[in-house]
Amino acid sequence: MEGKATNQAKGGFLMERPRPHYEGGEHHPDRHEFTIDERIEIGITAALRGDLVIDQHTARVIGAALANEDRPALEHFASHGELLPAAFREMGLMRLDPTTNEQHTRWIDWLGGYWLERQRQQEEAAERPEVAERLRSYVPRVFISDLASLARRIHHGLWIDADRPPADLKADIAAMLDSSPTPGAERWAVGAAQGFAGIDVVGVTDPALVSQLGRGMRQHGAAYSAWASLAGIDDRSQLDKFSDFHVGSYNTLVDWAQEVTDDLRWREHLDEVVAPEIRPYVSIDYQKFLGEAVRRWDVLRGDDGRIHVFLR
Repeated sequence: MEGKATNQAKGGFLMERPRPHYEGGEHHPDRHEFTIDERIEIGITAALRGDLVIDQHTARVIGAALANEDRPALEHFASHGELLPAAFREMGLMRLDPTTNEQHTRWIDWLGGYWLERQRQQEEAAERPEVAERLRSYVPRVFISDLASLARRIHHGLWIDADRPPADLKADIAAMLDSSPTPGAERWAVGAAQGFAGIDVVGVTDPALVSQLGRGMRQHGAAYSAWASLAGIDDRSQLDKFSDFHVGSYNTLVDWAQEVTDDLRWREHLDEVVAPEIRPYVSIDYQKFLGEAVRRWDVLRGDDGRIHVFLR
């Protein structure tokens, strides 16, 4: 556990981190809206430029683009990010289908590569604690896409580290645009990202926001991603209040419950009021405590699989 216990509850509930929507949604003033095909092709270009597998959001956009009523596992992956064996079977059948076009076949291959890498990481992390710890060390990076060239179906862009001051990001973006194959290119947007633990920064056009999110991820990891899902990435002042609201991060809900009750000295109180011969048979019902406590805090399961708790 890393954090602080508190008895100053403000109300809340257990919830999964909200998932991004890939088919539109409300307009964000600091976002460029890419088409589905643009998001996928930029994500693939970014992976090629960085010698990487595609990023999480690109993978889920592909899942959404390929899913239909006959491919529920792909739909599940697009909605929840969970890897199910049935999705591999669905992709395999698509790839063998002679009616599957060349573009979709290419997408299937990239999605398969992403899943194999995720599986490899999960298996390695399960066997080696140092690998699990490394995977929790997020290094936020963004691929800046040249929108003028994109309009001409030319994929021009640059990977940059996101956890730096806005002025440094602006300098890198200006250099990328100066080298554009499209004369006079000025507009840009984040086209892909790595190391943001599920925060959807694709389409963001404000270097100050990219910097704020990147530095938050670098400093706090997946707990910051959970906080961003609560605060909303368009509320800059609320994003800055992470430390004011973060109670702690825990491997399990019971770990959290034990810390809270220890902070309240409940076990010490039982030692004082319960007769010694009865004390071994009297224990705290942590499950019942959790049933009430999760209604008084915001409790989210993060990209790292841990429980992140915030005051309301």
